[in-house]
Amino acid sequence: MKEKNIIPPDWVRKKDVIRHYPFGEKEGAKLFERAFKEATEHGDKIPIQCIFEYGTMRGISKRAVDYYLHYAERLDDSMARKSVPPFNANEWSKYV
Repeated sequence: MKEKNIIPPDWVRKKDVIRHYPFGEKEGAKLFERAFKEATEHGDKIPIQCIFEYGTMRGISKRAVDYYLHYAERLDDSMARKSVPPFNANEWSKYV
């Protein structure tokens, strides 16, 4: 019997971004990559616990994606980045 990977409902994979957000396939992939990069490379605003990697499958918490969408412009600017509060899952739970 083939093993099936089950993704929890509050997580999103790259190919599933377009189901949850009003973006096209290319823009959704860019959004996913930028949010994933924020968690893996910078790590000071989105904690590493908000992502998963299992073989070739990667995912990120929907709450973290919402946080990234809200603060994307400020996170990309090195000076404005200082004014962005760190991600808090409890604060973002009402938005998902």
